[in-house]
Amino acid sequence: MTGFPTLQFMDAEGTTLTVQGDRSVEGFDSTLVQVSRMEDLRKRMAGGEKGLGADLFLAELALGKVSWEEAQEKAKGFSKLTGAQKKELGQLMLDTEIKHIVAGVGRDDEKLIQAGKRIEEILASGMTPSPAVQATLWGFVLRYADKIGDAELYAKAVEFTKKRYADEPRAKSYLERLDARLKELQAGPDA
Repeated sequence: MTGFPTLQFMDAEGTTLTVQGDRSVEGFDSTLVQVSRMEDLRKRMAGGEKGLGADLFLAELALGKVSWEEAQEKAKGFSKLTGAQKKELGQLMLDTEIKHIVAGVGRDDEKLIQAGKRIEEILASGMTPSPAVQATLWGFVLRYADKIGDAELYAKAVEFTKKRYADEPRAKSYLERLDARLKELQAGPDA
């Protein structure tokens, strides 16, 4: 039997600080920096330092400690953000929304279609999720485009997936199945 382990960053009391997503060395390093940032900000605020609320919110949002609904509400409370904070907030809100949309679908086709329409709006707007969320986005798009029979959208998702797994020999048969399904979609329902 094989399993896929859950990797987490925890504090000394055993409380989960975040679940590791990206399983590369760079991903671990990045998460460690983010966790350290969040813990440092929490300690400084507990020590009475003022003016760190926005930075702590951004750190917690980056680590998935804030739900989409809570993020929307809290984001309204920060009116004096620096340019860098505004840029970071915009990216994190986009990433959080995409993760929220995809997580809420499950196996429900109606939810899939509804969520897919919002994802199409995001794609049409030109907004780009962070690299850590792109696989989630395009994995969802594969499923959605297949369901609605959109060959053009499916092709974009296949293109991303091929680039992502270009150096992964074990993905060859998976990529071949995606190509075969793309050809079926391009041929149309009457083929």
